[in-house]
Amino acid sequence: MPETFTTSTGVELILKPISPLLAGKVRTSVIWPEKPTYQAKTVSGEIEEHPHDETTLETDEDKAAWLKYLLATAQAEGELNERISKMLFKRGIDYKTLKLPKNESWIAEQEDMGITVPDDPLQRKMHYVETELLASKEEIKSLILRLMAMSGVDEEVIAAAERSFRGEVEGEAAGEPEDLEGPVELRDELPESEGGEGMGEEH
Repeated sequence: MPETFTTSTGVELILKPISPLLAGKVRTSVIWPEKPTYQAKTVSGEIEEHPHDETTLETDEDKAAWLKYLLATAQAEGELNERISKMLFKRGIDYKTLKLPKNESWIAEQEDMGITVPDDPLQRKMHYVETELLASKEEIKSLILRLMAMSGVDEEVIAAAERSFRGEVEGEAAGEPEDLEGPVELRDELPESEGGEGMGEEH
């Protein structure tokens, strides 16, 4: 029996597993920042280079470099979450079994709001799931994490997605430094289906 996810709007979505190799390639497509380094002299007088951590920051220059690294890491996590979400929404839901309502009043309502509803059948179904069936951020998070788990996505990726869905990172290594004036906000947006960027054809 296929796994299913019932939305709060009462629609049952049939889920499909995704190759963990595909998820791995998506993960490696994100460029991650390198930790800043510092030099230290050994007992023999040689100079060695080591990566910084929170305990090795001594100068203002060190702290500025570390802050830049934290912000770049937070941005990379947000980008990874967005790319993984695109993959999951494209490959993890069986759109062939999903029937759009015969009453297309929802399309007229969205167009009245200035929203362009895609004409492509697959893109329209994805748009319908994203904008009509999933009623809250918690529900979106639950579906994405469920698809990640059943597809064997790396635990580090799942942890990064969970952090980004919090909206604010509370002083974690890949989030907000203690001396920032306010939180580092990560994206928890749904993948953009309009235009089909990065989606490919239906399988």
